[in-house]
Amino acid sequence: MIALTFLDLPNDIIYHILAQLLSDAEDHIALMKRAATVRRAHRIFDNITCPHLFKTVYIKRLERLHEFQSILESNGKLALYVRSLILNPMAHYDDRPREHRTVNGTVLSFLQNDSLPVILPQLVRLQNFAYAPHFRGSAISWARLSLPMSRALQNLSRLPYLNHLHLENIYGAPIVWISQCKNLEKLTLSEFSWDPNISIVHASAQSKRPRIKDLEIDDPPRCPCDAAIRTFHAMGMFSALQRLSIFLAGENNIKLLLFLLKDCTETLTELVITQNSTRLTKPADGVPLGSIDG
Repeated sequence: MIALTFLDLPNDIIYHILAQLLSDAEDHIALMKRAATVRRAHRIFDNITCPHLFKTVYIKRLERLHEFQSILESNGKLALYVRSLILNPMAHYDDRPREHRTVNGTVLSFLQNDSLPVILPQLVRLQNFAYAPHFRGSAISWARLSLPMSRALQNLSRLPYLNHLHLENIYGAPIVWISQCKNLEKLTLSEFSWDPNISIVHASAQSKRPRIKDLEIDDPPRCPCDAAIRTFHAMGMFSALQRLSIFLAGENNIKLLLFLLKDCTETLTELVITQNSTRLTKPADGVPLGSIDG
């Protein structure tokens, strides 16, 4: 690990440094106060002088999300440097059938909190948004989201530079807003389903549809996303598809693959098929499908 600043050091190393300082100090309380002051000053200095550190923001814990909100409140211009926001909550794994799973508290706290609706509208130059829990198996229904959170996610369609959207472990989501991300080029879905009856923030049929060049459908058997994919296909979103990656684990997935291949044979340059640990790839250089990498 490369430490860019003192704050990037692991906590155990920071505590070790402070312990060494305390061992030589007579007034421990005064030293701790000075150390805390220096730590805060260093944090502010980093935020002002190193804005490019915020180009890619990974957030795994809710307290980090709140901290990111505080940083933006202290220096709003930092939001202009954020290109990727990746939410990767540390959810526990639940391997029970979906109808018997309980809502994961960590995931729910991420998607029901008040910070994201404040943060997302500020990231006007965001190019990549990903919501991908660390462990799969404990998903959340869109209906459980607060109204501000639902609006904030749907308003991603208004970001002019958004070109990659990655959504995992979400059931019953509206999809019209995805079709209105006009510059979207890469779409990644895993355990994602949609509900055509859910309330939509933006629903203009005249909106310019994106032309997806890279589509990844990962592990759909637990939550088939073929209905959403077929709807996007009907909108013409895959007419320029160049890369398709799909996980095959059943007849429905094979039908979906054949359905997509039917209309993109002229544009497709790479096809990746994954089944358990077997990976079949047809790269752009024309190597026949059947080479195995896995």
